[in-house]
Amino acid sequence: RCDLKVVTAGELVVGDCLFTIDGKETLVEISSTEKNGVYTAVTEDEFIVVDGVLASPFSKDSYPEEPELDYEKYLLELDRKHRKLTRKSNKRLRGALLKRGI
Repeated sequence: RCDLKVVTAGELVVGDCLFTIDGKETLVEISSTEKNGVYTAVTEDEFIVVDGVLASPFSKDSYPEEPELDYEKYLLELDRKHRKLTRKSNKRLRGALLKRGI
C-alpha cells in the first residue's frame, strides 16, 4: 500500500492506495482467480511488479532471509497431502475388493 505497509492480497479493500508503474493509484475493484499448482517468483529483489502493481515475491509466512525453508515447508506439505490422498485411495480400493469378495 502507499503507506508502505506490506499486506496480503486478501487484506486489500476497494479504496486502498497501491504503488504502480504509473505512480500511486486507488484500488477500484477486487476479483479473484483460483488455479491449481504452486507459483512463486525467485528473485534477489525485495519487490516485483505484477500486472503493473508493486508486489512482494514472499508469502505471508515465508522466510525471505532463508528461502530454502520455504522450499522445505512446501515439500513437507506436498508429502502430507500425498499421504492423505494415498490413504483415501487405499481405503476405497479395500472397500471395493471386500465388496467383490476378493
